[in-house]
Amino acid sequence: MPITKIMKRQILTGSFEHQEVKGRSLKESIKYLPNWLTYSRAVGGIALGSAMAAEYPSAGIAALSAVGLAMTDGEGTFINFFKNKAPKLRQKLGILPTEFGRVYDPVADKVFGISVLAGGLYGGYLPSVTGAIVATELATTAATLYANHKTGDVPNVSRVGKAGFITRFLAIGGYLTAGAVGNETTSSVFENIGHVSTAMAVVLGTVSCYNVMKQARSQPEGV
Repeated sequence: MPITKIMKRQILTGSFEHQEVKGRSLKESIKYLPNWLTYSRAVGGIALGSAMAAEYPSAGIAALSAVGLAMTDGEGTFINFFKNKAPKLRQKLGILPTEFGRVYDPVADKVFGISVLAGGLYGGYLPSVTGAIVATELATTAATLYANHKTGDVPNVSRVGKAGFITRFLAIGGYLTAGAVGNETTSSVFENIGHVSTAMAVVLGTVSCYNVMKQARSQPEGV
């Protein structure tokens, strides 16, 4: 099945608003397989962040765990892959875009990112510079809550927002891998990846926060 421009946008942004499954109750939606990937990212992020705060896992185990949890953010690609394949299995497993997923996928991203970053900072796995990412994440969360209050709906996720998630993950992965490898040269390479990704994450986080505020101000309250 060819990947269309619309599908590319969906994969990049995680946005499926125009093809949501209507008429599904919350009880039905939370059973869908893509939504379980969303749950696992949020809950796993909290668990990993707590473990890192307690200095429990090695840097290598923490890095592998972060990679596994970050991969659950591919539910959009997962939905598109099954769009015209195995329709009975797709229906049975609920491999469908839902309103629940549209709302809570960005929430899971924030929970995962903030939990792992905060736990890594507290446990000494991540350098203090990553605190700047936490600050932009908290600012974007506050902007999202404001936009929801102002418009009565959650703001759309932009390409910048999804790119921000990727750079946050690269920052976390870079620093954790740097602490896990024994070779000094290799460790330095991954540390530099962490530095560059951190700078990019802060920039993209700032732009994303601005975009959310722009959406909130573009509509009258409650619309």
